[in-house]
Amino acid sequence: MTSPDSIDIENEASLHHYLISKNLMTSKDTMTSQGLGGGVSNKTVLVNISQQSYVMKQGLSKLRVPGDWFSNPARIQREASGMKALKKILPNQITSLIFVDDLENILMMEAVPQPHENFKALLLKGAIQHNLLQKMAIMLATIHTSSWHNKEFEKEFGNTEFFHELRIDPYFRFCVQKYPEVEPWFQKNIFSKLEIKNCLVHGDFSPKNMLVFQSELVLLDHEVIHYGDFAFDFGFVFAHLFLKSVHLKSESFLNSILAFSDSYFYEMNKLISETDQERAVHYFLGCLFARVAGKSKTDYLGSFFEEKIKSALLEIFQNEKEKVTIKTIKTLFTKVLK
Repeated sequence: MTSPDSIDIENEASLHHYLISKNLMTSKDTMTSQGLGGGVSNKTVLVNISQQSYVMKQGLSKLRVPGDWFSNPARIQREASGMKALKKILPNQITSLIFVDDLENILMMEAVPQPHENFKALLLKGAIQHNLLQKMAIMLATIHTSSWHNKEFEKEFGNTEFFHELRIDPYFRFCVQKYPEVEPWFQKNIFSKLEIKNCLVHGDFSPKNMLVFQSELVLLDHEVIHYGDFAFDFGFVFAHLFLKSVHLKSESFLNSILAFSDSYFYEMNKLISETDQERAVHYFLGCLFARVAGKSKTDYLGSFFEEKIKSALLEIFQNEKEKVTIKTIKTLFTKVLK
């Protein structure tokens, strides 16, 4: 945990003193810094030291959201470990770790060069990014297939504390407390499956955490990485993509993300069963419900579509006889936009 007089990386004078004290710059170097928005769990700052650019992150114990949402800031150490592990799997799509301070929960990494664009912002502009979505599918499949039943990764990343603090509790358990009628569905399809572990799971794999640089994707924000169930990563990212298709009211975008799904499952084909794929769709439905009814809602959808999606999902949750498949996703899209 941080000490009472720990530094504040958002304060330029404090940050300047800190970088010199850690021999990350000298008194002769010039330094400028600016805060980076978009995240709620860390202080994040772009730092320019002479001719080099870096990003620094400092874990928050209370996240910057309405209401109480707490998490151990030591997850910065998990992110550093995740960066090193993923760098071996995706050497050209992970930024390089420069420094990590376990006492102050501060991390320093190379910055992605300019010009670059956030993938979420790019998608929300409405242009179909089919090629980048395909690359995104291959990236996710590569993380999963490269770590499948890997005992070393299981040993290093087996602790799921941060995953529960930042995903299971605020996403799923919060929804069950708020809407008790969905508890049987979540118990059967989510909570009873939490012990399934098969590969490295990023835990925050979404367009928001990707930058587009020279027509390639760079993956960021690895603090929820753990050894768990591939199905969560698929469900999590597909919920993000589905919500954008609704926001854009675009069947073309929906078709592109269904192609994303096809590419991902093609790469995973030899490793997973039909039951595994159904579990991934269940995670999609659970994550989608959390994004319209939980503690971490979208910042672009609006209450009208949130209510329509929530109502459609409640019907699915109450109709357990109907098997969910990828086709369920297209039916849901049509129903919401009708």
